[in-house]
Amino acid sequence: MSADNLARRNEADDVRFDERRHRAAPPDDFTVISSQGKPADEVWTQTEWEFLCRYLHNGNGDRQFVMAWRKDGQKHYAKSAKIPVSRAISWAWRTITDQVSRDKRTAFVPLAQSAEGLSRWGCLDFDAHDGDHARASDLSFKAFRHVLNTGHSIIWEHTGGGWHVWIIAKDFRPARDWTMFLRGIAKTIDAPLQPGICEVFPDDGKAKGVRAPGSWNPATDAPNAIFNENTAELIKGLRCPIGKVGNPAEEHLPNTENNIYGKVVRLYPSWQTHWRDRFAITQKSTRHSQLLALAGEAFHQVGFTVAEKLAEAQYRESTITMRANLKTHLDEFRKMWTASHEKWQSSLTKAETIVFSTLRSDSECDAFKIARSFNAKARADGRPDFPIARNNFGDRLGTTHPGGGWIRDRLVAAGVIEQTAHYVQYRAAARYRWLLR
Repeated sequence: MSADNLARRNEADDVRFDERRHRAAPPDDFTVISSQGKPADEVWTQTEWEFLCRYLHNGNGDRQFVMAWRKDGQKHYAKSAKIPVSRAISWAWRTITDQVSRDKRTAFVPLAQSAEGLSRWGCLDFDAHDGDHARASDLSFKAFRHVLNTGHSIIWEHTGGGWHVWIIAKDFRPARDWTMFLRGIAKTIDAPLQPGICEVFPDDGKAKGVRAPGSWNPATDAPNAIFNENTAELIKGLRCPIGKVGNPAEEHLPNTENNIYGKVVRLYPSWQTHWRDRFAITQKSTRHSQLLALAGEAFHQVGFTVAEKLAEAQYRESTITMRANLKTHLDEFRKMWTASHEKWQSSLTKAETIVFSTLRSDSECDAFKIARSFNAKARADGRPDFPIARNNFGDRLGTTHPGGGWIRDRLVAAGVIEQTAHYVQYRAAARYRWLLR
């Protein structure tokens, strides 16, 4: 073993975070991408980057993240109030790829830990608020070299005014362990832990986040530059269910056509059999009303991504010429959906509100709403329970059929529903009853 490698091993052993069983030499393809760094869209495809962001989201809720933007020349950060995580990530990518106007630029900021105090990643943030850019660069490089042999996925990026070193694990770890691990690295490389020089995320349970890798920086009005990363294997692995606490119970298929955020977004079968003709746009001045009718019908029956796909199909299959373009059509759909969601959420009972707030993903929230609709129909029909067919549930949520089963099981685990009758092959779906009053 060379003196350099021995010193690196001794440094790693001083870190109070047990990574020894994971240590391995850096992959052969782990080379510096460019002396100038590269924008995110030259490193990842849109699908890859969006999957990475969802992974960094740490299984937090649909609106448990931060958005960054620029107004009047000043940077602003705030937790999301109405924008769901899927749309925030999409907007952030469009900002990176310069597909939005200057006043619409945003960045997605995942929180460094979940409500359970867990995280899949840690990040060292090196700044130069005092103007010492050489120090920030030197410390970030030392940290980058230090974590190369931990067996994790690493991203080293330049933020314009400073540097980020991301360490991404293959599963959740307690946030306090991440904090100890990162502080150990800072100590080893002699980086003062203070704002403006070096900060670690997560840190002592604080609900803070970091702009996703390669994101647009509202302070510099430019995207971050990726200097080195080895996330290919991590992203490739997301094609299989992860099955960890706080992770959306879905099957991840990055290379599947029309795949968005771990969901196989296909047209819901009822579009072909019942909804296509009913909500078709075949006469002038009916586009908006037909869209409103479709959104109202779909809201209680399918998830958001499935419904959005239906709205797109409605527009594309129109038989008339319309003034509105597809973007306008979908923007109107999202506003309708948001209004319906706010009205629906206000109708929840206290018990329902409490449990709904604990759900960890878009799909779980959509599943809650759909199952509640099933319960409402069962009560109207005088029935104590209702069927939830795995495959049908998956279609409604825009995930795989096994994914529909996993999400259904998640509702059971969360105390939303309980099973009253088992599935009978070729005869009957499993039945459930609503537990919340």
